[in-house]
Amino acid sequence: MFFKNLTAFKITDVNIDYLEESLNKLAFKPCSNLQKSSRGFINPFVKDDEKCLFRFNHLAAFCLLNEDKLLPAQVINEQAQEHIEELELTRYVSKKEKTQIKEDVEQRLLPQAFSKFKKTFGYLDLTNNYLVINSVSDKQVTEVLELLQRCELKFEPVIKEETDILTTWLVDNAYPVDVELADKCKLTSAVGDSIANISCQGSGMLNDNIKAFIDNGGYITELAIVWREQLAMVTNTKFQFKSIKFLDGIKDLNKEDNHSHEADLLLMADVFTDLINTMQSWMETD
Repeated sequence: MFFKNLTAFKITDVNIDYLEESLNKLAFKPCSNLQKSSRGFINPFVKDDEKCLFRFNHLAAFCLLNEDKLLPAQVINEQAQEHIEELELTRYVSKKEKTQIKEDVEQRLLPQAFSKFKKTFGYLDLTNNYLVINSVSDKQVTEVLELLQRCELKFEPVIKEETDILTTWLVDNAYPVDVELADKCKLTSAVGDSIANISCQGSGMLNDNIKAFIDNGGYITELAIVWREQLAMVTNTKFQFKSIKFLDGIKDLNKEDNHSHEADLLLMADVFTDLINTMQSWMETD
């Protein structure tokens, strides 16, 4: 399995045995009949394994599983309203009581609700001291980090956000030698109390309209790039990467006919380590 997203942190302190023990205590448990959601860790590769951390060589992979019950508000409101209307035929129903009726209806319907599951994968590189999460969603990344902090894992951002760097790459052609700009970007601009967002793509990305937008305070928030002819992806001003595609030949470095989780994990981690190291050099050069 190869990640399609990358958010990286620098590990400053970790006791891997304690982390593994702590993750096992935070193992996923399915929602009970009265729960709206549940989250916890599972083994990322071995189904029903009691160990939530998959350790191989210098890597330790994990997976956070979220379960959310899907219960449309419309269904709750319709059934609650029917009950409220019946009561109102004989007496007054206060606002507080109406709220309680809705809550009671929701609790009654929860056991019948469908579950939506979301997996967020990540790994620790214990040789290079990197924590990598397969997401660029602030919510998902924060959920993972909060639980890892409870396991006494300490970390810090690899770099600080630089809002001007992608704009400089495009406008001044000042991008690193190992980066090729692709033909897609997103821009934003705060004008007064409003925020303007635009997307553009194609060979004429840097046209007069885009230049004027940037001249008036706009800047690039996302930019499609190709790195070392190995990865095609979209990066943002935090140097998080999404829509990652391993280009021709990279996955073929695993010569086995049936790629194992271990082989894929090692190959991906090696490529990502080079990318993270290079990313830091971009900031130093800038």
